[in-house]
Amino acid sequence: MKWGNWTLDPKRNLLVHPHYEVSLGEMKTNAVMMDWIFQILPKHWTTAEDIHELLTALDDIFIPQENLCGGGQDKQIDNPRALIHRYVMSQS
Repeated sequence: MKWGNWTLDPKRNLLVHPHYEVSLGEMKTNAVMMDWIFQILPKHWTTAEDIHELLTALDDIFIPQENLCGGGQDKQIDNPRALIHRYVMSQS
């Protein structure tokens, strides 16, 4: 449950980078996900690899195309923690 410098902490519902933590438990909408991405993008420590790995982690955990924005339609995740748990169980 690691993507480059990002590590999933399922107990705290976080993606952890040595310089930052992304709260996954509140990630119910496209807007919240995009806000996190664009908060991290301009950080002085951010590399293109960090962004790619973050996007890959979010895709692996939340499957946004299915759960947030498929067909260009806004959707909402009712229980982000359930998707985190499902991902963790799929890796066991």
